Amino acid sequence: ITSAGNVGIGTTSPSDLLEVHGDTPTLKLRDTSDYASETGPAIGFQGKDSNENIKQFSTIRGISQSADNGQIAFDTRTGGTLFERMRIDSSGNVGIGDSSPNTNLVVKGASNSLTTSVGNINVISTDSAAINAGGSIGLGGFYNGTSNSIPFANLHGKKENETGNNAAEYFAIATRNASSG
Repeated sequence: ITSAGNVGIGTTSPSDLLEVHGDTPTLKLRDTSDYASETGPAIGFQGKDSNENIKQFSTIRGISQSADNGQIAFDTRTGGTLFERMRIDSSGNVGIGDSSPNTNLVVKGASNSLTTSVGNINVISTDSAAINAGGSIGLGGFYNGTSNSIPFANLHGKKENETGNNAAEYFAIATRNASSG
């Protein structure tokens, strides 16, 4: 422990509040109670609210579902209450807005109006505003045994011009031939 109050494990000069050094450092939070649904160790993130009160703003919870299966849940605070926002189950399924995802990715949320141009899932390109720039979703699989995967088809949302502040767009569906898109 340094004079500044920093704690070092595996180091004598920690530069952060807690610093762990080692070849493969691991931090374990162990719950020694019997397993039960929705219980387990958690990491809480706290800070002061506008009234200088300490509040839990978010949590990462390790959830014990059985002696051999666990899940991770991510919670955030809204209006004074912690709500689960995302979960990764023991099969690797991810649920956003869904605590029981039944496939690789489930996203649930309120419907967004077409007039707001905001969807439940947005795929946004970071390219500069230019003709044919925009987000894409690729759908594919393995094309050479089980080691090389590619998208076989793509769904594109693209800008149809280079004009700044002009959001005219188009939707395209593309598929591959034998060697290229």
